[in-house]
Amino acid sequence: MLHTLLIQNSLRRFFVIAPSLALIVSALALSGCSTVRVNVARVAPPRYDIPAGKRLAVMDFQSFSRAPNSGKAVSNQLVAHLAQSGHYRMIERSQIAKVIEEQKFSETDFVDSSRVNQIGRILDVEYVIIGEVTAYDVEDDRTLEQRTKYVPYTYTDSNGNSAVATRPQEYQVEVVVRRGTVAANVRMLDVQTGEIIVSDNVEQSFNQRAEGAQKGSLPSFDKILSDLAFNSTMDFANEIAPHLVREVKTLEYGKTPTVKQGVLQAQNERWDDAIRTWE
Repeated sequence: MLHTLLIQNSLRRFFVIAPSLALIVSALALSGCSTVRVNVARVAPPRYDIPAGKRLAVMDFQSFSRAPNSGKAVSNQLVAHLAQSGHYRMIERSQIAKVIEEQKFSETDFVDSSRVNQIGRILDVEYVIIGEVTAYDVEDDRTLEQRTKYVPYTYTDSNGNSAVATRPQEYQVEVVVRRGTVAANVRMLDVQTGEIIVSDNVEQSFNQRAEGAQKGSLPSFDKILSDLAFNSTMDFANEIAPHLVREVKTLEYGKTPTVKQGVLQAQNERWDDAIRTWE
């Protein structure tokens, strides 16, 4: 599924030429250079070899103590990554919520493996993912720092002429260091055996400094938390599902007939022929 989407979308925009090794050639590179630099997008296997097509439920994570909605926010990001991979048959969140309500489960039940296996059997899934958010916070450190600038002034020299010079002037500027962290303990359980088959601590941090008028350029707290949750859950998703990785390669465009032939086929929208040429 991921291969097909990659080829269909990217061929028409950038000349993508292979299902397992997608080569994106820029228009500038086609102007006659003997070599071209290309962005290579390929599908990398996951760290854990879990068969495709298995039914998977991702429970709402237990929230960080100072952020009551953080559990749902982080687990939703993980669901989005896994759904995009197409590797699992994901259970709808609404279906999970309905079962939780009917069985009167609470958020704290999802740290108990026996309770998790119970809900997994009710949902008829092979695997369940649970987790606890251990950090979900952004804060500003504000300080005043001393600066020196040189300002001009006018004086009369020894000949009675007006002259201009500079002298130091001390002033203070407010410095803001914005720091954020999102972290979670994430576990994947086999419902049939009750075994934890994957366990990991994921964490992403943000640290950026600004001073004076630059303070307005800092991203908002919500944006930072959203990005950190996205990146940390992507790390876990990549361990259990195929995912795209990107590299830069150099090809001898003018000296390799198959390269030239594939590019010409792509330019003429002969996508299937281009794919076969570049495989």
